[in-house]
Amino acid sequence: MKKTLKKIMMLMLCMSLCACSNPAKHEDAVTSSPTSFAEEKTSFSITDQTGRVVEFDDVAQTAASGYYIVTTTLIGLGCADNLVGVEMKADSRKIYSAAAPQIIELPSLGNKKNFNLEECVAADPDVVFLPVSLQDYVAQLEEMDMKVILLNPETSQSFDEAVDIIAKIMGKEDIAEQYFAYRDELIGKYIKEVEQKKRVYFAGGDVLEAVGGAMFQNELIKQAQGEYVFQDSLANVNSWQTINIEEIIAADPEYIFIEQDGISVEDILNDPSLSEITAVKDGHVYVFPSEYETWDTPNLSSCLGILWMYATLYPERLSLTDVATEANAFYQQFYGFDAQIVIE
Repeated sequence: MKKTLKKIMMLMLCMSLCACSNPAKHEDAVTSSPTSFAEEKTSFSITDQTGRVVEFDDVAQTAASGYYIVTTTLIGLGCADNLVGVEMKADSRKIYSAAAPQIIELPSLGNKKNFNLEECVAADPDVVFLPVSLQDYVAQLEEMDMKVILLNPETSQSFDEAVDIIAKIMGKEDIAEQYFAYRDELIGKYIKEVEQKKRVYFAGGDVLEAVGGAMFQNELIKQAQGEYVFQDSLANVNSWQTINIEEIIAADPEYIFIEQDGISVEDILNDPSLSEITAVKDGHVYVFPSEYETWDTPNLSSCLGILWMYATLYPERLSLTDVATEANAFYQQFYGFDAQIVIE
């Protein structure tokens, strides 16, 4: 509302000045002003990831983020100082403490299930980024003259689309282009096509909780030249699925990767019911790295997860030392701190 009133006042002021001006000068202004206005106009529209079209008069100077994927992307695109509100438990994110400690003290706006409207209104952001799970809050925010963008970056393609959307709204398209070029060069430098791909299983909170074939983690497996053992049976599944012990034994993966905060490596290696699985017999069971943030989820650093998985599957092709070197360079370039990551 404040922004609308401000625009009305500015319009009234311009009309008043025009009415009081010299007629000859006014005629000159009419002739020249259309070109000038067209040159200065920076308005644009954005189609968010639910198909909503949102109009912007200019790039946003301030932003509120309703969840981690957006917040860490904003920081990586150089927008840490533009944030005026972030998701709950920001102080538990090591990446925030290292790259943008100032955001930890910002208003806490909620999580993927609930959103704090009062705190958001008080923060008065130019744009509010929310996950699709919070779309029920859109109408209330729009009634308060707020721009709302809904995002659903759950696959590689949709994450890249989300980065493009965020970058355009915040006027950081140049940094987004730098990131995509950096990522393509990084992957192209190290990842080479493998003819005989290693068979991989990806577990969640429990060894029998399998990643769906349509989930982001399976895309990482493919890019790292692995073959997901449930690629066919869970091909179109975009959520974690419970399987039975017979299925994983029959699949006989050569490598098992575990989501951070899931079942431990020791629990899998010491489970007698899994002892005949090749990955267990060979000791090829690993938890995905998460020194600053998890590398197996949609975020700018997931390219490091691809490198790490590739080096784990094919150590003769890429060393973990080189992965650590590239990880440190990545965090220095996009997050501005010395990560000092060591991978063993």
